[in-house]
Amino acid sequence: MAFKQDTGFLRRIPQEFIDKKSKSCPICGTKKPQWSIDRHFSFISQNRYLFKCEDCGCILSATVSDVACFEGKPQSTAFIDTLDAK
Repeated sequence: MAFKQDTGFLRRIPQEFIDKKSKSCPICGTKKPQWSIDRHFSFISQNRYLFKCEDCGCILSATVSDVACFEGKPQSTAFIDTLDAK
C-alpha cells in the first residue's frame, strides 16, 4: 500500500471526508489525527478508500461511492465501516 497525505485535487474529497467524519482516532483516541490515504481497487467488491492513523497505524475504510456522496446533496450518512489494527 502507498499511504500518503495529499491535499491536491484528487485527494481533497477523501481527506475532507475523514477529517469531518472522524474527529479523533477510534483506536488510539488521538485528537485531530493525521490521516494518510490509499485506495483499494477490487473486481469482486466495491472500491474503497483506506485511511491510516499516523499515530497508531490503524486503518479505517469507506467505499469510494460513500466518500463521493459526501460532497453531494443530500450528504451521505455513511461512516467508516472497517477497522484494522497494525
